[in-house]
Amino acid sequence: PPSCLRPQVRPCLAHAVSVWACDVRVESVEGEPVWCVSVSVRVCCVTGGSAGASGGESRSPDKCSQKVVSIRIDRRKTLSDLKKLLEQHVGVASTQFKVYRVYTQSQEYEMTRLGDSLQTLPSDTKLVVKLGRALKQGEFRIKIFLLDIRSVDYSKHLLDTIVAKGMTVQQFKEQIVSEIEEDPSLDYHLSVDKLRLRKKTWRSAGTIYLDSQVFEKDIHVFANFEMYLEPLKGGEKMLAATSIQVYVRRWRPSTHTVDLTDEVVVTESTPDHLRKKISEISDVPQERVDIAKAYGSFPCEMSVLDINEDLEWNPSVTNINSIPFSIYDDGCVVYYRDAEEKAEVLSAERKNELQKQENTRLSKYNSTPTYSSSSYRVKERALKIYVADDEAVKEAES
Repeated sequence: PPSCLRPQVRPCLAHAVSVWACDVRVESVEGEPVWCVSVSVRVCCVTGGSAGASGGESRSPDKCSQKVVSIRIDRRKTLSDLKKLLEQHVGVASTQFKVYRVYTQSQEYEMTRLGDSLQTLPSDTKLVVKLGRALKQGEFRIKIFLLDIRSVDYSKHLLDTIVAKGMTVQQFKEQIVSEIEEDPSLDYHLSVDKLRLRKKTWRSAGTIYLDSQVFEKDIHVFANFEMYLEPLKGGEKMLAATSIQVYVRRWRPSTHTVDLTDEVVVTESTPDHLRKKISEISDVPQERVDIAKAYGSFPCEMSVLDINEDLEWNPSVTNINSIPFSIYDDGCVVYYRDAEEKAEVLSAERKNELQKQENTRLSKYNSTPTYSSSSYRVKERALKIYVADDEAVKEAES
């Protein structure tokens, strides 16, 4: 290594200046060049190609070849020094590639603090280097997913983008739409006025972000932050942070069917107010609207054989924050029905047919098949209770 990078070992510091060796190997992950930093010494040498000068995502290099080199750097050096040293092996400026730390479950965390010392990394740390603009101070990388609550494939990864501290949600939406339009691989035609951004927690849709909210003031961003981008049929109904957005599905017991998912925005936390909002988007009068909170994980799809019997309809509570509603945030799912609609009486043949259909349908929402709870119901039998000293009754029954 160059003399400026050689560790200056002094007897009194020998225990603290051990040399950190890192190795780089190029692999292809879904067509994207990735440099995996581990303890082997394999480096991908890039020839040709260039990084985007405008600060956007870098283009893939024209050619890649592998050779063995030894990279040694003093532990007291910083991430910035390491990136500078990697420039000659990656083939682009340090501002045009990103360094990720790989954890035990293959989770990747982008290392953005250029001033951090390498002493904070254990000796067996693995790093991944990917082409793309590195984050500047006050910037955060966010994964954007497209949300379509009415589709079986309701959550699709759309793109990774960068948001800066002080940017409003409206500005961020405009940036996302612009990036989608510039990417020929994304065949979506989206209008900023008919889009909303909301928090994504695992696969659940959470808090809706208002256009006027500011990142790092009203919205705090952390590592591996994810958001849903949700297209709207009309304009945004969610106009105040104190309101709550609720997904609603109409259950039709007379046909054992469920209508497409709709939504309402409630400004009061009472069940009657929720019934009023549901009545406004349906043909069911408010006094005939029965409501029940859906079970299960988002998007809370249930078997049509379970909805009528398993849900707790019209619970005796005065607030939708209370159990069993527990509606504290945006994105909860509620079923509703017309109280005067009679349930269809199912024959054994019709019930078995629905059972098969529902098992097939619900299995599409999970990696493993989801079955109706009615599949596991055990037939009830009468329980006979005898008095201990009434032997005559026992003998008569036997």
